[in-house]
Amino acid sequence: MNRAKLADRYQTDGLAITPPQQLLVRLYERLQRDLEQARDAAANGVIEETHRLLLHAQDIVYELDLALDTDIWEDGRSLKAIYAYLADRLIQANLRKSPVIIEECLGHVRPLVTAWRSALASTQRERGVTSTAGTQLAGTYTA
Repeated sequence: MNRAKLADRYQTDGLAITPPQQLLVRLYERLQRDLEQARDAAANGVIEETHRLLLHAQDIVYELDLALDTDIWEDGRSLKAIYAYLADRLIQANLRKSPVIIEECLGHVRPLVTAWRSALASTQRERGVTSTAGTQLAGTYTA
């Protein structure tokens, strides 16, 4: 097996055994990273990179929305509304290649990243689990 296939398998296998709570944090971290990079790319006029990163961010938002079960978690309705808003704003940001709109989206995503990291850390403390949760892992989500 060549290196690229081994790397893909390692990443796939790692995600397959990642606890759902940690995967959620990783998705949010990747969303934040995509938006930060898209904002910078848009500010520098790198249109193709901006487009690619914003499409990936949209994919993450759509996946987060699909995974949200509002029947289990009543407050999920508010989060679902945030996802709908973000999806709309990301489309607008991509059409306009606007770093201002991207920064607006980041203003909503950063607190969510912080909240989910805290929730994961709290859950792990209660269970007596030590982990590297909250550390950013490059490339953990690909569409």
